[in-house]
Amino acid sequence: MDFRHFIRIIQKYLPALIGLPIGTMLLVYVLMRNEKKQYSASTLIYTGLASGYTIESGQDSRVDYFAVSNAFDNLVSTIKSRATLEEVGVRLLAEHLMLKAPDAALANSETFEELKSALPAQIRARVVDHSSYENTVRNIKEYAKIPKNPLAERLLNSKNHPYSVAGITAQLTVAREGTSDMVRLSYLATDPAVAKHSLELLTAVFTSR
Repeated sequence: MDFRHFIRIIQKYLPALIGLPIGTMLLVYVLMRNEKKQYSASTLIYTGLASGYTIESGQDSRVDYFAVSNAFDNLVSTIKSRATLEEVGVRLLAEHLMLKAPDAALANSETFEELKSALPAQIRARVVDHSSYENTVRNIKEYAKIPKNPLAERLLNSKNHPYSVAGITAQLTVAREGTSDMVRLSYLATDPAVAKHSLELLTAVFTSR
């Protein structure tokens, strides 16, 4: 094939060579334009399990690697347990309900408006104590015990809200970092503040347990 023949082939198929990539890009844009962006946050927790070193003791010791593996399994189970995730969901909900306006550090305008439309004002007034975060947490837990209440049915027991066990579980990944002492927690959310703050709450709740 000489150069002129090659040029003729290029000219013949030029519309397809140009049109196919452009068409593909337009198709992807049309299909994805209404998709919500997802944001990821991650954190590492040091455990001291693999090395036998603890911050408290400051000493090395022999390690039973079967026991270490079992300990990591127990640790991951504790992080992903229903009790831990329920506490995280309630605490996140309490902080969001106490907001009087969107806050970039806690909930963007979309998260704020979704919650506002999901929960009637009278229920918000019943559970929120603007003078006390812990009282608000306590009120939510008590109100959630009432049979068929909207707070539990629409939020805490839903399949996709960031306040429910199912919603948190679907977006949470917990795994040991290789063979190290570290456990990595990763979380996805359409609101970057929710992704970041959910991990902060999870770390705090897990540590306290």
